[in-house]
Amino acid sequence: MAKIHLTRCQFLIPFADILSEIGASAAPLLGKTRLPPSLEEKANHYVPILQAIDFAEIARRSQGIADFGFHASRRLHYCHLSEKTRTLIGHAPTLLVALQQACKWASIEDSNLSNWIERHDDHVRICSRLTGSKGLLHLEHSQWLQNIFPIYIVRQFAGPDWAPATIAFEARYTPSPACQSFWPRSRFLSGQEASWIDVPISLLALP
Repeated sequence: MAKIHLTRCQFLIPFADILSEIGASAAPLLGKTRLPPSLEEKANHYVPILQAIDFAEIARRSQGIADFGFHASRRLHYCHLSEKTRTLIGHAPTLLVALQQACKWASIEDSNLSNWIERHDDHVRICSRLTGSKGLLHLEHSQWLQNIFPIYIVRQFAGPDWAPATIAFEARYTPSPACQSFWPRSRFLSGQEASWIDVPISLLALP
């Protein structure tokens, strides 16, 4: 039997909220992709991640929303990580340990999410990939979230205005100029082997 990969309903709520705010009902689209219509009541429940990505893409096309994943990521915050993940990070003595713990327990958030750290010269890359999704389209919706949470973790140590020098996507996707204007100190890459952000090694010892 094929394994069904899952994600927390919490991560779908921002997409549904955006639809509601522009006057489009999320319920029919959630039903079309066989997802629960009342996401708020099931925030910590799990749903199939591929259906969640289908929902985001169908909604994006139907409403013409550019950079849908980016707009959803702006509504998610550090507090939306699972309680266990936040506890592990909160007890970490340094940023490096916090990132290592976040990588080790990434599957708490998405069951097929793999996170790891790679060293590159004077920085490390915090990488992520959804197992079994290689070649699938529209993964940028998920990859915005995969990249934004490591940024939020680093900000717990480096301050609320920290931004990576590079935000990279496995998907063949380039954010619009309007989206990029929110990240004036970051460059964007697409079509990478994994999604990743870079973090200077000099920050890893921050308490």
